Amino acid sequence: MDLLALVNHSAVSLAARTRRGGPAGDWTEAEAVLAMVILMFEDPSRLSGTRLTKHGEIRQHPAVTAAALAVGRTEDAVVLKVMNLRAKLTQGGRGMAHGAKVDEWVVEAFADHLDLLVLAGESVAGLVPYAGDVMSGLGRALTATDPEGGTETPVTSAMAHVVLRRGQGLFHNRVLANYAHSCAFCGLRSRIPDRPSHFLIAGHILPWQHSTPHSRLDAANGLSLCANHDRAFEWGFVTVDEDLRVVTSPGASEHYEPEERVRREILDLHGTSISRDSRYYVPPGKAYLDYHRSQVFDRRFRASQRT
Repeated sequence: MDLLALVNHSAVSLAARTRRGGPAGDWTEAEAVLAMVILMFEDPSRLSGTRLTKHGEIRQHPAVTAAALAVGRTEDAVVLKVMNLRAKLTQGGRGMAHGAKVDEWVVEAFADHLDLLVLAGESVAGLVPYAGDVMSGLGRALTATDPEGGTETPVTSAMAHVVLRRGQGLFHNRVLANYAHSCAFCGLRSRIPDRPSHFLIAGHILPWQHSTPHSRLDAANGLSLCANHDRAFEWGFVTVDEDLRVVTSPGASEHYEPEERVRREILDLHGTSISRDSRYYVPPGKAYLDYHRSQVFDRRFRASQRT
């Protein structure tokens, strides 16, 4: 039985169980797919336990609420499953440290194939009530736009490209929100609250070409930087140490002038702490920063001088 056929078979069983109102039991493949969709296409750092607001309302992420209704479990159980999948995805670096065999299966099957994950989620949504609401957050990721005719077409083999584009947008939004829409180095931000500055870029710490599908979407692999500091970081004139302080390279003054401006905009950042004023701040990942310090900082500048 192929991957999508297995998910479809599991979804049929899940739909039958929820109609009967039977006990949930162990998580099935179809349920794990819905949790994986939440992990990969929502922002797991924004998930939390279900809570009662001061106005007496129950608050939880809408995708979690929909998934709980679909699988016949509590919202907190869905969040826990997402965190277990996160731990599997990051080899225990984030999320809960334990998990079931189905967690390992769904991560191995879909983490590197987001197009298949969307197709599997759509399969579940077509059979299980409320599962469609979990998928609705993907929006236009479920359709492809014909670049010539400008018309929408159903999900096809172009899904991989569409999901990749969707993932880039998710990453951009997560990283800028993580730094309260400001440059992590110099603090540049829009004067209008909650409006992103057009000067800000969500850059990857571990370069795109060396990233996995997970790390390409991971807010911990990004820095919100103004255009100048993004380029300085990309080319190794600036990095961040273990204490989240800026480290600068003397190569900046060797390569650019006037010296006063280079010192003011780059060299004087040395030793300053990166901005961390977001309510939901996710710090840069240690492995990502280790890579940048050892493989990017100063090296790209030196290599460009030799060519």
